[in-house]
Amino acid sequence: MTRYTIPLCFLFACADSPGDPAAGDESADDTSPAGTNGDGHDQTPEGTMFQPVRGDWEVLTRTIISDACDLAGYVPQGEPGALMTLGNGAEDDRFVIEHSDGTLDNCILVDDIGYDCLNREDVDDTAEAIGALIVLDIHSYGGFGDSQTMFMDVAADADCEGGGCFLVELATGNFPCYFEMSLEFAAL
Repeated sequence: MTRYTIPLCFLFACADSPGDPAAGDESADDTSPAGTNGDGHDQTPEGTMFQPVRGDWEVLTRTIISDACDLAGYVPQGEPGALMTLGNGAEDDRFVIEHSDGTLDNCILVDDIGYDCLNREDVDDTAEAIGALIVLDIHSYGGFGDSQTMFMDVAADADCEGGGCFLVELATGNFPCYFEMSLEFAAL
């Protein structure tokens, strides 16, 4: 199976470093308020680790990137307005995301403002009455625009188990398949 990932700079429109004012580059003359990085976002003081705001976050947008499973209409997670809680992890560079359905993602900060979460398995038992379970291998990753803005990609390999899978495939796509969505969150 081929997975396509989007570089973080593509998601966050990363800017080049400030230029040389002698060469006429006005971006080198930063007159931003103290504590920000020039675009109003939080600046992490040198020697300290970036820390996102702990507490409740709200989904602002959800974009389906890939839906070979034809599951988009059956995935309520990540709808705009949904809430999740970002809590402390075991170490300073770790945090836990508790989604509104109670599932947990254990994540680690990487590359200053990026993060990567451990893969987790989830079972959707919506079609259990017809003898089918959808088994999802889920990987979440992304980055922070600042301490109160988060971007997340959720990639899932989905498979169906049970005698009723042919009925599920009539309503959706063929299994195994791949599903990916991108979410934007704001701290409350």
